[in-house]
Amino acid sequence: MAMPISDLVFTSMLLQMLLYGMYTCLFLEASYLLIFRRKKPKVVIMMIVLNTIMWSVATTNVAMSMNKNAVRFLRQNGIENVTVFDEYATPEIYLQLVLEGINIIIGDSLVIWRAWLLWNRKRWILVVSSFLLLGTGVTVANLTYALSASPTTPDNLFDDPKLSTWGIATMMLTTMTNLFATSLIAYRTWSHHRLLRSLTGKSGIVQLCKQNGILALLIESGVFYCCTWLATIIIFATTNNGINLMLDVLSQLTVRVDSFPLVPRSPLIIGHISHPNYHPCLHEIYA
Repeated sequence: MAMPISDLVFTSMLLQMLLYGMYTCLFLEASYLLIFRRKKPKVVIMMIVLNTIMWSVATTNVAMSMNKNAVRFLRQNGIENVTVFDEYATPEIYLQLVLEGINIIIGDSLVIWRAWLLWNRKRWILVVSSFLLLGTGVTVANLTYALSASPTTPDNLFDDPKLSTWGIATMMLTTMTNLFATSLIAYRTWSHHRLLRSLTGKSGIVQLCKQNGILALLIESGVFYCCTWLATIIIFATTNNGINLMLDVLSQLTVRVDSFPLVPRSPLIIGHISHPNYHPCLHEIYA
């Protein structure tokens, strides 16, 4: 038996609040670590700015979602009158789409930036990534326009060919971007690990367990994020109302760990690993 739309909306609201609370804790920790560094190079200043922008966008998104659902449940009796959840063509939803698109593009850009550093600033990575990011921006804009011109009932909403096309295109592009960047990071980490073993033996690996752990976290979070988007694509393609829950959850997952400027030491690690003369046993990295 399918879950009623009102239950789905309420569940998504709870999950969104939970994820937002977790993200706020990470934001505060990251801000503390970044702001109170003794030295603040340009990369740290950039992280502080992007960190603040992404948190502000996520806060605006969740505030609009809470306000919208509060009106539906408390003023419009959404538990008994489920038709109040059928309204999609509203300025609030358009703005939420744009805000989520902003966080997606910023998050994807940060992941690409990490991969680009790991690969010694290869130009082809920037070229491929630029096309993917540009495509994501275009599809988000067209998705917003298609939603504004679509019918307001859920069945027709899913059946609208323009909406389905732009919606799946947006999700596919951000998934491809993260698969591309995560694969680059994973391969670079694996090749670095193999080189380390050939140069120093197993004992040398212990010395770098922390930095390898950070890179492993970036890879694992990237894989999890891609899997979440793939699940969302499947749910959307099967016209399941669960898409409402997934999209609300993803509005907070767009600020995932692999794009989150939480790890101040990761730029240092990336810089050392990507350096052509890097020898792991001769360097010690401080946070």
